[in-house]
Amino acid sequence: MFIARLRGWTKKILWVDLSRGEVKAARYDGELASKFVGGRGLAAKLLWDYNPVGIDPLSPTNLLVFATGPLTGIPWPGSSRVVVASKSPLTRGYGDGSIGGRFG
Repeated sequence: MFIARLRGWTKKILWVDLSRGEVKAARYDGELASKFVGGRGLAAKLLWDYNPVGIDPLSPTNLLVFATGPLTGIPWPGSSRVVVASKSPLTRGYGDGSIGGRFG
């Protein structure tokens, strides 16, 4: 019997500020992970909480979120997905895309 170790969620967020050249890791609680399951849910919540209302989509302060779900990293077809989300310059609303395969 094969049992995969779940490695998708480490309860950490890596904040990268390209303007300042700063990187910091922060922990988040399990409640956030259980309420907003998967990369798409977590990305939407982070954008809602941390992107200022009315931000220009092309602003350097507009967040670009890369988020994974709880099954990322296990050897099961279709389970390793990464969501990339931000405020869209086309619609000026939420936009995301999903990447499959090996990442990192």
